[in-house]
Amino acid sequence: MNSKAAQLRENGTEIVRLFARFALGASFLSAVADRFGLWGPYGAKNVSWGNFAHFVEYTGAVTSLFPSSSTVSFAWAATVAETLFGILLIAGFKIRMASVLSGLLLLSFGDKCYLVVPKPLVTIWRN
Repeated sequence: MNSKAAQLRENGTEIVRLFARFALGASFLSAVADRFGLWGPYGAKNVSWGNFAHFVEYTGAVTSLFPSSSTVSFAWAATVAETLFGILLIAGFKIRMASVLSGLLLLSFGDKCYLVVPKPLVTIWRN
């Protein structure tokens, strides 16, 4: 009975890992698709950027501590990284490396997003 329970638990864990890989990979690829207008024009429902120019503008806001001349480079680096990690995660190739690097990429986004949160909101969140 123990071996059957362990097998079921292991299968459940693998299903969760597979779902997480697909969800994160699809999220990365969906964000990239949005940057190139595949989900519609800027301002349409459920569209964040709609084109690469709006994404570069957003990148400039979240990387404001760096020289503005590097904004386009950061935008392209994020786009290439998200595309690569999305494909690797969905394909199941180099899973551990893609997972760790995806996590670091997401942490770097979170760190930059915190820096552009308006000060009144930061005060509200801390209370």
